[in-house]
Amino acid sequence: MLQVQDGGLPLNRLTMESQINGGMIQALGMALFEARVMDADLGLQLNPSLMDYKLPGSLEMPELIPLIDDDDKREAVIGIAEAAIIPAIGAIANAVFNACGARIRELPIAPDKILMALAKEGRSA
Repeated sequence: MLQVQDGGLPLNRLTMESQINGGMIQALGMALFEARVMDADLGLQLNPSLMDYKLPGSLEMPELIPLIDDDDKREAVIGIAEAAIIPAIGAIANAVFNACGARIRELPIAPDKILMALAKEGRSA
C-alpha cells in the first residue's frame, strides 16, 4: 500500500512516516474490517470488546510504503494526521470495484455487501 503525502517541510521524517503508516492502517481497518453491530431493539452494541470488534492485525496488513513529497521549497509545516486516511479508503473501494465491478458505498466493504451488489446488478461472483 503506497501513500504519497505532501506535509510541507518535514521536521522529523521518521515521525512523519509513522503518521502516514498509521493513517494507512486506520484506513484499511475502516474500509474492510471495523463494524459496530447493534441490537435494533435494545440499542446495545453486540460487539463491544476488542475480542469481537475486528481490527486489522499484522497478518492482514500489506507492505506499507509512505512517500513524503518534499520537493517544493516551502518552509511551511503542514499537518498530516488524518490526511492519510481519506484517500486510502477511496482507493480501497475503487480497487474492489475494479476487481469485481461492485461499487460499495458503505463501510466496511465486506463480502456479503459485494455479493449483494453483484446480485443486484444481475452478476455472479
